[in-house]
Amino acid sequence: MAEHDSDNAARENDRLARLALNQAVEPADPAIGRLLEHHAPKDVLSAIHEDHLAELEPDPTRRARLTERAVGFRLRLEPGRVELALAAADAVGARFLVPGDSQWPAALDDLGEQRPIGIWAVGGWPTASVDAISIVGARACTGYGSYVAGALAADLASAGVAVISGAALGIDAAAHRGALAVGGPTVAVLACGIDRVYPRAHEVLLRAIAERGAVLSELPPGSTPTRFRFLHRNRIIAALGSGTVVVEAARRSGSLVTARLAAELGRVVMAVPGPVTSDQSAGTHELVRDGAMLITGASQVREACSSLTATPGPTSATTPRESDSGGRPSSEALDDETIDPIEELVIEALPTARATVGADVLALARATGVAPETVFAALGRLAATGRAVRAGSGWTLAAGRR
Repeated sequence: MAEHDSDNAARENDRLARLALNQAVEPADPAIGRLLEHHAPKDVLSAIHEDHLAELEPDPTRRARLTERAVGFRLRLEPGRVELALAAADAVGARFLVPGDSQWPAALDDLGEQRPIGIWAVGGWPTASVDAISIVGARACTGYGSYVAGALAADLASAGVAVISGAALGIDAAAHRGALAVGGPTVAVLACGIDRVYPRAHEVLLRAIAERGAVLSELPPGSTPTRFRFLHRNRIIAALGSGTVVVEAARRSGSLVTARLAAELGRVVMAVPGPVTSDQSAGTHELVRDGAMLITGASQVREACSSLTATPGPTSATTPRESDSGGRPSSEALDDETIDPIEELVIEALPTARATVGADVLALARATGVAPETVFAALGRLAATGRAVRAGSGWTLAAGRR
């Protein structure tokens, strides 16, 4: 009995520490992920509070960076923040899942150091015996793409396969609706807080998904969607399915990032062909050319994934722009320009040029989880390139940005 009580106490301490870290750390943070693979969450949290986070890192080349970043983490750990998150989650019927919970999706463990600290969930994750396939594609899809995604999802769901997608406009929505139309399970992975509806037009759809399957988010309640959060969300979609089907994608579509991540995880990558004249199928055709399996129906998807092993096989594909980024989206996949990730985080947090009050350095540091001095340096670079301007005592985006 005493041992059982001790185990329960340890699990509760783990959960509380992960709740706090969920507030402080942005998704897919490899530095914190590495530490959590070797240290208990409560020890990592304590090290942040007590300013000795770098001491947990055995690699001397990474220690200085961790010391600087710990300042930004602490700014996000204001008293009462976890309680507010729990109250917001409770208002929408969400709960916080952590590794080891009975409903924790075990497939996420394959992400290694980029495994989510925890997952907020509404609804119920399909049972472990249920297969899952991820279906992704263009937001600005064609009628052909929408039809194929819906029909494919409906056929898979009719066979008891859970359909995973991101609840975005276009292919994602068509896939979710196809599964729902036949009463099958479907799971949506959000790039915002579990208490937010995004896109707003999908309020009814998200409610239906939660009733038939689950809505998931690794971001704390209240979090707004940003460009990087969408990209990091893709790794969860890729991990949850035993395979990923790209229905329509232009050459620089974020769906190609999802396909690359799926291949890196050893999942089967599949693509639906489209008209050779359609820009929205140019990316899927490149996937096929680079090794993805061409599929036209649910039976081919199930056949492709039936012999899946943990090791990437010959059916795994890479995108034309695959890099050694360790599972993180490469800058080339995001934009033609070289992207500084710190600058991108600051840009996402800046008010628009229409704002009457700018954000000061401390507010931006709290919003990004980056040390104030690093934020200040990034603002200088953004101002020099005309992307940020001073507004009173704070900063906003330059006119015409975002």
